[in-house]
Amino acid sequence: MFGLYLIQNPSGTYSFVGTVPVELAWTTEDGKMPSEEQVKIAVQCGPRFAKVKKRTWLTAEAARAEAEALGYTVL
Repeated sequence: MFGLYLIQNPSGTYSFVGTVPVELAWTTEDGKMPSEEQVKIAVQCGPRFAKVKKRTWLTAEAARAEAEALGYTVL
């Protein structure tokens, strides 16, 4: 079970913190799901080396809906 929390970033977008599953944490620069290798590189060296970026949503509702569609409960 994940401790998944939704926060509003200073920029006004929304993202998840806590124990965040990969599909809600990262996206590739072209918007696809990162490979296992890209995730390992992002964790060890930083996202720019893995060519991934942190996922954000424009609204809290959109973020929550995507998490719930993937089967995760947002606390």
